[in-house]
Amino acid sequence: MAKFLNVRSCMSFASDSFFQRVRNSLTESGIIWENIVSKHLSPMQAYGRSAEIDKAFYHKTGIDIVLDRRGFEPQHISCSITTDSVEILAERKIEQGHMKAAKRYLKLRQQIDPNTGECCMSSEGIILLTASWL
Repeated sequence: MAKFLNVRSCMSFASDSFFQRVRNSLTESGIIWENIVSKHLSPMQAYGRSAEIDKAFYHKTGIDIVLDRRGFEPQHISCSITTDSVEILAERKIEQGHMKAAKRYLKLRQQIDPNTGECCMSSEGIILLTASWL
């Protein structure tokens, strides 16, 4: 059975401690996240481009999934996790129609503990979902 996570509003991706490990992971992967996060995009610009920092990082203690969903707010996001899958759905209505973006991770490398799942959205619109291994 899936566990649905409340998406918290966090501070800036660059300064909120919740994002520290994923900032380090992005840097270690050669991704200059500072340049990506600092770009100011309209909701349609953000929606129409491929997300440069959408990644899943497998750590010794658990998983971090980071997604760029600028143009959305926490109330537009739903996150659900099971022991072997994660689904993050962003959906909102706009003047020109409907914006929708989904990301699914099925058959994870290891089983996760849904009870340890946390999901937070930065003030810029970057989502981080974390969970520990079983």
